Amino acid sequence: MRNRIDIVRDIITYDRNFKNLDDELSQYPWDLPEPIIEITASDIIRILYKAITGKITFKELEDWANLIECRDDFSFQNEGLEEIIFQLANPTLNNEIDKGSLISLASKLESQL
Repeated sequence: MRNRIDIVRDIITYDRNFKNLDDELSQYPWDLPEPIIEITASDIIRILYKAITGKITFKELEDWANLIECRDDFSFQNEGLEEIIFQLANPTLNNEIDKGSLISLASKLESQL
């Protein structure tokens, strides 16, 4: 079994089969006393561009955000990033995910770097 930190790093970068990563992480308890990795604006921008360019589907982006939103493994560089993850994980409550909205979101994040 791989260690937890390697799994959460791979989740952030989405460089492996996501279903396998989800399964691997599910072998660990949900609750942690503190997060073990911080998600940055650059991390989110990288994933947004994977969806914009078709390397992952909008549904895969939603699933990625949903996993991050539900786990204590992750902290966020700022509250705005946590809100973005919430929006991406819950498109039926917020705005549906489409290429235009992702481009706009990526541009906004890039302007804050």
